[in-house]
Parts: sequence; structure tokens; C-alpha cells
Amino acid sequence: MKIIAIGRNYVEHIAELNNERPHEPVIFTKPDTALVRNNQPFYIPDFSTDIHYEAELVLRISKLGKNIHERFARRYYDAIGLGIDFTARDLQNKAKEKGLPWALAKGFDLHQSVKFSTAVASLSCREYGGRKGVPDWEQALAVAETLKKRALHRFSLASALKCG
Repeated sequence: MKIIAIGRNYVEHIAELNNERPHEPVIFTKPDTALVRNNQPFYIPDFSTDIHYEAELVLRISKLGKNIHERFARRYYDAIGLGIDFTARDLQNKAKEKGLPWALAKGFDLHQSVKFSTAVASLSCREYGGRKGVPDWEQALAVAETLKKRALHRFSLASALKCG
């Protein structure tokens, strides 16, 4: 199983972290050991003093695929769920300063909670539009649909999707 994540896809979060807004999705992976399964205890690492969290829209990949065109992306997942992603922000900032990967900050054990048992792709699902902090969920779902297709297409160009 692969956990594929999309970063820097929420404009306000990009600004909050003083990151550069990318022209293409920032794709990274996490180890499957990050998933909390079978009522395992939730794990907050003692090697970080700055843990952040955010809600995630999660897709469960249902069949093997590679070089998937955006218009066929929907054929490759069979469930959508909700997850919570945690980041060791202090470790991530140190890695970013040196131009290094975020592996330790985003991939520590037992921190990725998902509504269904396994997931291999996640997209941030925070407020897209709305008024006075109230999300416009129809707009959010439309944006998420586009991001799902684009993300599956982009990742599948470099690496095969696996069921899970």
C-alpha cells in the first residue's frame, strides 16, 4: 500500500506557513505505518514540540493503475473518507530550511487517522470559499473532485497506484 499526500493546495495555509505557492501539486508519500488501525493507540511523538493537525479528504484506491488520464481517475478509487493528518511542524521547518524531504515530519508511526481501514491518497479538505468562516461545501466538493483527478493523474505518471 502507498499513502500519497498532496501538500500546499490550500491558499490560506500556504500563506500561514510563508510557503511559496506551487504551480503543480506538491506530492509526497508516507509509510503505511503512519496509519492508526484496529483501534491502536494514537501516537504523538516525543521528538517534536510543535505538532499541527488538519482534516484531509481521503481516497481509497480500488485497482492498480499507472499513467491514468484525469478523465478516468474516478475508476481507480472506490471510497472517499475523512482523515486527520498530523505534522511535526518543527521538524518540517528544519528540513525545509535545508531543502530536505519532510519524511520524519509527515511520516512518523501511528498518527494518520482515517475513517476507513486503509487509504492511499489524501487531499487537504479545508475551507474553499464560503462566508465569514462558513465553508461553501458544494464549492469545496467541486474543487476536491478536480484535485482528486489531477492528483491521481500526476502521481500515476511516476509511480503505480496500488489497491488498499
